[in-house]
Amino acid sequence: LTHAQIKVLSTDLLARPLFKVALEKYAAAFSHNTKTVLLQLLNEDCDLLTDVKIQSALSAVFELAFADFMCDLGFAPAVVGGVGLGDYIAACFAGVISPIDTLRVVSELTEQSKAFSRQHKIYLAEIKCELRSAKSLLRELDFGQEPIGIVALNTTDNTWLAGSREAIDRAC
Repeated sequence: LTHAQIKVLSTDLLARPLFKVALEKYAAAFSHNTKTVLLQLLNEDCDLLTDVKIQSALSAVFELAFADFMCDLGFAPAVVGGVGLGDYIAACFAGVISPIDTLRVVSELTEQSKAFSRQHKIYLAEIKCELRSAKSLLRELDFGQEPIGIVALNTTDNTWLAGSREAIDRAC
């Protein structure tokens, strides 16, 4: 989930005591010092949102809290799954790994990804369009040998690209 998606969803959810308790539980599991930061991010725009590690932690905490909240309402999934870091959220929800270990893994993988991106000069960009339009854009701009590609699809109209700085600048 993006910060914008979390803010929209949390507007109503934070008024519900069951959700707020679950959110505080997972934020505390991430770390005592980060708890305040993560919960403050839901209510305000903050420079920390440029930190991918904080973004990932906020998303993981929110998703785990939402899963707990749905169970508290009586919904019981037959199957859970995820993509990317969502695999770890699903494993935690299924009871395979603890919330603390889940948040550690999410944090570590995010840090490794950032290091890889810096070393190889890979940049990310979110574009507000559906997958088909993103593919057409990449074909139309004819990047040739420039490294750029679609790396994630968060919603039907939220696509992420990764590539060189020049390629990302051209695409956006």
